Amino acid sequence: MGLDSVELLVTFEKHFGIGIPDAEAETIFTVQDMTDVIAKHLTITDNSADLQNRIFRDIKNSALINPGIQLTDNISAFISPDDHKTWPALEDYLQLKIPRPNTKTGIFAPPRGYDWKTISAGRFINVICAHNFKTLTNAANIKSKYEIYVIVMGITSDKTGVDCYNITPAKSFTGDFGID
Repeated sequence: MGLDSVELLVTFEKHFGIGIPDAEAETIFTVQDMTDVIAKHLTITDNSADLQNRIFRDIKNSALINPGIQLTDNISAFISPDDHKTWPALEDYLQLKIPRPNTKTGIFAPPRGYDWKTISAGRFINVICAHNFKTLTNAANIKSKYEIYVIVMGITSDKTGVDCYNITPAKSFTGDFGID
């Protein structure tokens, strides 16, 4: 493990109040691996996504997004990154910050690693939860693997600068995020 990996691991350990032995840490490659290891140390087996469902319900109730939206629908069919009214109105309604996707292209634009048009409503909500994990979760009272996942996403984004829209369970810390 490189220095960046160790620093990120220590941040996870401190946040969750756990210790991950070196031998076990060497088996962590992906966001899902990290989520599973933390869940094991916290003895969390609940796979429910109550937090995601709550935010989804709130979005549907906002009257800002079509209430017929499903978690599997592409969010781009309901909100454009260029919609200067809906984004702040949705943030006000939810009382949460919602990171806008990077849709810039060109030589000087940062690489995206995703296409906004393919982001599902479920992934959009994951990003909202990750971006607001300090508000939405309590490290001393984690209830599900989903909560661990969004915290891992949020900490990874905070510590590395990786766009939350790029962070999914299968992504590799070294290969996809460039963490040594």
